Amino acid sequence: MKHTKQIQTLTAALLAALLLASCARDEATYGTGVPEQPTEITTAASVSDPLATDALTADVSTTAPSTTTTSDPSAPAATATPLPDGVAEQYALADLFEKKVNRIVLQSGITGAQYTALDKDIERIADFFRPVKGIAPHSARGYYGYLCSFTLYRGPIQVGHFYLTPNGGFGTGHYETVNGHDYAILYHASGRTSDEMWSFVGDFFPAEFTTTADPHNSDYHETTVNHVWGTAQNWDEISPTTDGFDYSTLTLPDYRTTNPVRYMGVDNRGMQTDGWQDFGLSGELRTTPQPMGSTYLYQTYSYFIRNDLTHLYPNDTLPATPKELAEWLTEIGESGRRALWYSMGSLPQSVELTAFEELTAEGGAVIGKATYRLNGESWVVYLLCEENTASAFAILPNDAGDYVIAFTDGIAKSFRPKTGG
Repeated sequence: MKHTKQIQTLTAALLAALLLASCARDEATYGTGVPEQPTEITTAASVSDPLATDALTADVSTTAPSTTTTSDPSAPAATATPLPDGVAEQYALADLFEKKVNRIVLQSGITGAQYTALDKDIERIADFFRPVKGIAPHSARGYYGYLCSFTLYRGPIQVGHFYLTPNGGFGTGHYETVNGHDYAILYHASGRTSDEMWSFVGDFFPAEFTTTADPHNSDYHETTVNHVWGTAQNWDEISPTTDGFDYSTLTLPDYRTTNPVRYMGVDNRGMQTDGWQDFGLSGELRTTPQPMGSTYLYQTYSYFIRNDLTHLYPNDTLPATPKELAEWLTEIGESGRRALWYSMGSLPQSVELTAFEELTAEGGAVIGKATYRLNGESWVVYLLCEENTASAFAILPNDAGDYVIAFTDGIAKSFRPKTGG
């Protein structure tokens, strides 16, 4: 009996040592993500890394971020230690939505899939989170994983950020820096229940969350609506440029309204498929070649269709060939030359054409495929030149895999004279 008790004591000690080693290894491996402060900053942040630093960058091609936690971040901090400077005892998410916002990027903490919210979606998100208030602030140190992050933008300027923890709390701002690692502020949330938050996020990422979202409801969102078609807003602030052009004078149409997807079919699960959109003066692209939500590819890129580029360059004569146009778009020192990039949410300080080739569409038209390095990001732009104008189908990959580009090459090659009404 005494021998058995000694073995039990030794086993418990070994398990405790392994647990401590595991926790230390987890912290060294995953680090922590640090949202930007919930105040305005002057540089645009990457939407592919909502938690900002260390090893929690969402890599949707490999391992999804974990949504487990090492302890309960909803529990009030059991300490009377004064809070660090800048950390409020209470924090209302309504304060974030007092700022002028014309884009919110959501990122799932389960797969890294992204959804860009515009227009009515922004209002819907703001209305949902205005009642949410945080209390009992404590450090995010030791807590890993998140349900969904929300990064708020005004034009290219990030104006706020927060993320939901799996049990109904939220993180934002900066609490402390330990051994070179920055840790966010975690708050215990009131105003919305955990179930309400899971259901709300599930409307945007229904393939990943248990949700009662109804696909026939107008508020329903497919995961694949990750694609971004454009904005109707003029930005109140833009990054300074050296070409002397005031980009805020450009009136951009609501590209999503003027060029919606026309679905020609429904699969055996009732999901829309065979979707086409206008491209060029009288053509169309099959932008939804597979059923929405049926393939992982739709989570890995965003796309932008810009028809008749003369509305972006009213004072210029556009080049007559795709190759000439591809090079012309890199000349950002020329007044107004950044207009195409501006319409897609960027005012780059550098644009490099890294590759160009010509693709032959199924109908015989020649489509230029231009690969750019844009402020450190890789873009692919498919160009069609016709009758003194041009059109662009631009891809911003969230994943650098060749299969993404091969898939969008197929979309470009689907170009044909418009047949659907």
